[in-house]
Amino acid sequence: VKIDRESKLLWRFEARAHHDVAVDYNGDIFLLVQVPVHAPGIHATADVLDERITILTSDGIERAEISLLDVIRHSPYAFLLPTAMELDQEDVDQLDLLHANHLEVLDGSLDDISPLFRRGNILVSLKHLNVIMILDSDTHQIVWLWGPNNLALQHHPVLLYYGHILVFDNGTERSRVLEIDVPTRVVTWHYESDDLFSSWGGANQRLENGNTLITNTAMGYAYEVTPGGEVVWSFKNPEFDDEGRLNIWQMARYSREQLSFLRDTGWR
Repeated sequence: VKIDRESKLLWRFEARAHHDVAVDYNGDIFLLVQVPVHAPGIHATADVLDERITILTSDGIERAEISLLDVIRHSPYAFLLPTAMELDQEDVDQLDLLHANHLEVLDGSLDDISPLFRRGNILVSLKHLNVIMILDSDTHQIVWLWGPNNLALQHHPVLLYYGHILVFDNGTERSRVLEIDVPTRVVTWHYESDDLFSSWGGANQRLENGNTLITNTAMGYAYEVTPGGEVVWSFKNPEFDDEGRLNIWQMARYSREQLSFLRDTGWR
């Protein structure tokens, strides 16, 4: 939905949308949408949840759609798709093999670093394939992919202003935050600690001072760390329920310029 500053509904678009939404340089809106499809090469009878990038105009009218299942199947990375032929139909209804959980449309400001950052390219995270990739939105081809044997169930990859990606690598027993030089695929920085583990969710933000704000979603706390790994500030959700501390999906810091803009435009 789109609402105005008084929360009045401007338009609505109904789909099996989930996780993330992005607005590109010309106002188009990109959604992650799940659509059950029959894929006999993966399972004879059960549906597979195809992850699709649905593109809306600024008025909420659908204008295009990209099937990420087809993108993978018709790429050199098709071998990453698992087969589920051995699963009993009674045990499965819909197979969530991709599980997209993030997308970001690139504005082209970094294309002088690499053509990978061409305007309109899309950064996508596929959690269940342990993959982050950059997709050409015109040809629907994968131009960059990283993650297998390096990531496990990751969240929130974000492109930094100098051509690196920051990503929350959940892992299965311990989490970490990684910074990857995209053109070289080299990990240039990482943070991990004994108390950093989020079995789901997780987020990261590189701050103006060079520190990193990390959200440990499942445990319900967030903290800021220096490049050397020193914790300089932390916050724990003070709210609890019967199962313990409530989670924090994502914490983000606003810059002074963003706060000034909000004040100047009348937001309180």
